[in-house]
Amino acid sequence: MDTTYAYVYFNESKDPEVKKLFLKKMKPFGEKAFTEPDVGMKRVRDEFYAFSAEVNAAYLLIKETFTPQDVCKVHELEAIKLPPFSIPMLKGSKYRELFRQRLIWQQEVGINRRYNLMWISQKPTCESGTATFTSVGLTELRYAYIFMVVGFGVAFTLLAWEITWNKQRKYYLGIEDRSDPIHDLFAKANYPFIKALMYDLNFTLNMLQVDSGGWKINGTFTGIMGKFQKRSIELGILGALMRSDRMEVVDYTIVTMIVKSSIIFKQPPLSLVSNIYELPFSTGVWFSCGGFVVFYWITLVLFRLITKTEPFTVQESLYYMIGTICQQNVELMPHFNSAKLMFFFAHLTSFFIFTSYSASIVALLQSPSRAITTVADLAASPFKAGSMDAIYAFVYFNESKDPAVKELFQKKMKPLGKKAFTEADVGMRRVRDEFYAFSVEVNAAYLLIKETFTPQDVCKVYELEAIKLPPFSIPVLKGSKYRELLRQRLIWQREVGIIRRYNLIWIAQKPTCESGAAAFNSVGLNELRYVCIFMIIGFGVAFLLLACEIAWKKQQNKRISKAKLKQQQSRSTLISFLN
Repeated sequence: MDTTYAYVYFNESKDPEVKKLFLKKMKPFGEKAFTEPDVGMKRVRDEFYAFSAEVNAAYLLIKETFTPQDVCKVHELEAIKLPPFSIPMLKGSKYRELFRQRLIWQQEVGINRRYNLMWISQKPTCESGTATFTSVGLTELRYAYIFMVVGFGVAFTLLAWEITWNKQRKYYLGIEDRSDPIHDLFAKANYPFIKALMYDLNFTLNMLQVDSGGWKINGTFTGIMGKFQKRSIELGILGALMRSDRMEVVDYTIVTMIVKSSIIFKQPPLSLVSNIYELPFSTGVWFSCGGFVVFYWITLVLFRLITKTEPFTVQESLYYMIGTICQQNVELMPHFNSAKLMFFFAHLTSFFIFTSYSASIVALLQSPSRAITTVADLAASPFKAGSMDAIYAFVYFNESKDPAVKELFQKKMKPLGKKAFTEADVGMRRVRDEFYAFSVEVNAAYLLIKETFTPQDVCKVYELEAIKLPPFSIPVLKGSKYRELLRQRLIWQREVGIIRRYNLIWIAQKPTCESGAAAFNSVGLNELRYVCIFMIIGFGVAFLLLACEIAWKKQQNKRISKAKLKQQQSRSTLISFLN
């Protein structure tokens, strides 16, 4: 409170806590820390604010401006202890004792108390207690929000862990699991043949799990081929690619599965690679349309010359024929019935031409192109490319001798590194939604196309064979005495249809195009780009012609002005001569 003694008593205080309060929270603000009591008590009421004030002023303002609920929340602490107040006299005055006796008498009879009660306000009492309703605010709920945020964090952490765990679990549900026909296909699809051999030949398996079929690196094989090289296993429970380098450590039985690897992509729309507005008609038809306009134009001009009464000029006749071929009406009405009949046939001919053109345009707008038919076309196209994340993919692309495949790999895949090799579902989603070519096992591609592509998208899918995978066969240890026996029993499985049955179960068939090109597709800016270009060229030619006409008109006006000036000068000369 802004009193004359406040700064003095706070500054002289010997209490360390009071001293700390003054130096930390009041002294840095200087005179701003000392305000009128109504300002200070208003801040106490509305803010988190402590105000040192005389209780008389404080109690009075609390009664006037605080609500009963706020009164119950008020708390007070004594920081500085003021000495009592007394009426002073001159030092050694002879009247001191007389005044003191009479003031004592005033105190005894209650005059002092009466005026104290009049001037000094009493402390307001809390009448509503703590049972009064108060709205719950954000401050009261802050720990609930903190608990909620912590709960969300723990829940999402647990969710991420569960998703990761389920993904790993999904890929490794066992060799007999049929829920995922994409991952570990070569082991899962060949295990039924091994299982049939177990029942047929009465043997059991002591299975070991490895991470790959195995590749030769610096003379040593990895994966299952490494186990064969170390002669620690007798039989492979999978279909292994029949590569010549693997024949150093294994013998193959029979071909159990042939899986094709193709580059899958959607052909770009015809409107993206061609000007569809010139495709509906052949060159001969376009010239015929031009000949139609010229023939009727010349005929109309001859009618005008012969009859001498037809209203259309040479220029109007040309405009009329251009408007007719474009199905635009022109307000020209000939007088002779023969001319009217010619007008009728011109309109009828243009109607048939326009109908044929419109029907062709509708079909072309919905048609995919065949712009990309070879791997070389794909390598030269703006398509992005990637491959299924199969162990053999990088090896076969890198070993390919085909220059087109080599160019595709070096140009569109190798610069991306590991990002070029993704899961089949990710790659096929990009094929569906983007201009993207994806090298994938057709089994996985066909399955995902059936599940995620629309019938219209199925009709746009095109495939190219970039890398040719060798057949798959069940391998046995090099020189194994069981090879011929196993081979004979696998041949029997093929003869009785067991191998074909499981191939049909595991290998998806190619989806058929059922809707053709009849599905509706919205016309976008790509389809209309040639219309926009034609419009811009038309505007440009029109404005250029306008500029030429304006320049020609100005030139004509200058010539007329010069002629008039010469005529006036001649008249002036003639008048002067006559005078």
